[in-house]
Amino acid sequence: MTTSVSGNTGTAAVNANSFESLNLEAEIMATQIIRSNLIDASLTDQLSDVKNRNSQIAAKNNEINALRAKGPQLEAKIAQMQELQAILEKGKPGNDNSWHGISYGMGDDGPKSYSMYEDLKKLGCTDPGTAGVRNVDGNHTLDAKGSTFNTWIAELKTKIQEAKTEIDTSKSQIDTLKSDVDSLNSTQQLAMVRMQSLMNKRNESFDLLSTCLKKFSDANSSLIQKF
Repeated sequence: MTTSVSGNTGTAAVNANSFESLNLEAEIMATQIIRSNLIDASLTDQLSDVKNRNSQIAAKNNEINALRAKGPQLEAKIAQMQELQAILEKGKPGNDNSWHGISYGMGDDGPKSYSMYEDLKKLGCTDPGTAGVRNVDGNHTLDAKGSTFNTWIAELKTKIQEAKTEIDTSKSQIDTLKSDVDSLNSTQQLAMVRMQSLMNKRNESFDLLSTCLKKFSDANSSLIQKF
């Protein structure tokens, strides 16, 4: 079996049995070059792992930030829905077929009745059209039928609970992601220690190779001088 080894001194093919025919200098150099190449390969793999892990950490942190940003938005949405629900509860008619101003629960404010209607539609509540919402008495307020009030109140109750559940789910997801990031960071720290160790070994290998070359060069020079 023949192995190709390379280093600062070039590339050489080393056969499993060829060490027997090499002088001591060549054997040591070939061994050090093989060792350096193995360390370089390990360093390359380790560096790739570190980069991939950094990408995973960054992606999970982005997910955490996105989930955290949803929290205040959902809280504000819940507060809006609870306010609408309270106004509707206070101002709803006594039966399904009676009509009241949509803002009746807060003083029958005309502009508020129209803005409440738009808010309810934006939140995804049912729009019954003129069958359930219209200005029945021709005054300044927009009115709704009792059955429409009850439908909206029930829908808001469901939507509020859904938003609260989403907040709880987001908190649970954040905790899981934070645990993942902590685990990745711990693994990353160990990987950095291993990489530093490999770099130290690589430097030691090249230092040893350089020392050997100098010794061989000095020895050869001494022999030449003797002759």
